[in-house]
Amino acid sequence: MVNIAALMNALPVSTLEPNAVARIRGLIDAPKAERWRDSIALFEPPAGQHVPYIEPLLFMEVLARRGGRSREESSVLAQSAVERLKATIDRRHIVLFFDFFDPASPECVPLPDFLEWLRSDSSLVGFRDSVDVPAHFIDLFEQVGEVASEIKFFHGPDNRGHPWSLRDLPALPPPRAMMEFVPHPPWEEYGEWGDWKTTDNPFIRWRENMRETAKSLESALGEPVYRFADLTNDQDDDDVHRFLVLHWCCSYRPTSPYVQHLLRVSGARDVDELKTALIDPASYFHPFKMDDSFVGLETNAFHVEYEPAGEGMPAMVVTSYAQALELSQTLLPAIFGDRAIAMAFMET
Repeated sequence: MVNIAALMNALPVSTLEPNAVARIRGLIDAPKAERWRDSIALFEPPAGQHVPYIEPLLFMEVLARRGGRSREESSVLAQSAVERLKATIDRRHIVLFFDFFDPASPECVPLPDFLEWLRSDSSLVGFRDSVDVPAHFIDLFEQVGEVASEIKFFHGPDNRGHPWSLRDLPALPPPRAMMEFVPHPPWEEYGEWGDWKTTDNPFIRWRENMRETAKSLESALGEPVYRFADLTNDQDDDDVHRFLVLHWCCSYRPTSPYVQHLLRVSGARDVDELKTALIDPASYFHPFKMDDSFVGLETNAFHVEYEPAGEGMPAMVVTSYAQALELSQTLLPAIFGDRAIAMAFMET
């Protein structure tokens, strides 16, 4: 039996693809214009949790490369370390988030759990023999997570004028956040189907098959679950209930890591059972409201520019949020002393 409540709790509040709440870059020596390639993001968590999530494999790879290891060596070291990490963390807290472009998105874990593991004596056996793990580096991520959790920067059509922080996000999505903006087929490899709107392809076939299903659901529920765009209008895009986006994922890439994650968290026996549940009116007990999902529940992640000692000052660059500036000025000196600076752009 599919547990829809458990499935809901495994998905972010704002949208299927979680918002990034912070990005840290400059961790590897590279021209500033290239630093974004190795930036590490902190993500909005699954529903009901109020701490950022992090991709541990990327963190460990960046740490190893920062220590002078090649990409290949870093990958091997990181994978070994992350396998040890996963043995210590509650399986329910190891998640795959939806990625619009990638059905094999990386595993993420709660930032506090990850940092606690990094600080343990036995966590990095073998890794520490090859790579330095500076305490201030771990402290930086802890403080960035604290700042990211406190800024009130989640804003959308359900809370206009009253933004939420990560700590005070609702336990489950507000009604309009149940709708997903779908401007093109999720997981389509770029250009795979040419002009997907005019060619015969899996998404078009699935979309047409959904018309009758969507009509039946609307009749049963009293609210649209799919607004089909006019495909001849380049300014029009589909608005789709998140369950139907998941149905597409299950239909198109049933063996993908993300779909397998959905099976695990929902308790479904197989993909067919999950697909059936995703179009069952009884599954739609959580309130939802059809809306123009182009503007949803969103954040603008703030950015940290890290400058190692001897190469400049560690600087936190906070985009648009005076509150983040105030918190940064308090927290950063605790790590970096008088070498810490914080900057903010004017709020808009």
